[in-house]
Amino acid sequence: LLCFMFSLSFAETLTKHYPQYDLVLNFSDGKAAAMKNEHWGYINSTGEAIIPLIYDAVDDKFNDGLEKKKKNGLWGYINESGQPIIPFEYENLADFKEGASAAQKNGKWGFIDKKGNTIIPFLFDSHGFFEHGVCIISRNGKYGVITRQNQILFPFQYDKIYDFINGAAIAEIN
Repeated sequence: LLCFMFSLSFAETLTKHYPQYDLVLNFSDGKAAAMKNEHWGYINSTGEAIIPLIYDAVDDKFNDGLEKKKKNGLWGYINESGQPIIPFEYENLADFKEGASAAQKNGKWGFIDKKGNTIIPFLFDSHGFFEHGVCIISRNGKYGVITRQNQILFPFQYDKIYDFINGAAIAEIN
């Protein structure tokens, strides 16, 4: 809580230096997320918009040169120049891990690569993150484990599978 209050206080201080914006977040690599009239983009240290303020929400961090943005109610990714790389067509997106991002379409989760290609189809109720090439996911209320190549490593028969630690995971059935 203290950290959040400090960050909010710091954002309020930054905003005072850029009164043309409703809110300015921390600068990183010469740019800061800024909001005006409930739309987000990025500004440089002189206050000039370098990525247009056209987004409903921002993630406020670039991950491998990409950042999640929300536009017209849907999520996509842009590059550091502000160019759309992955179309704004997803209900939700997770950060990339091991080159894959969990993405949600029509209420189901799948995975995309950094070019927006579907690498795991949108069939799942929930998702984890790839770690060492495997991911815990659920389908029809049961958990299983898949590989990055979309092979089922453990079938969807478990009531819960806990995160892998040192290559092992605890699974519950019934």
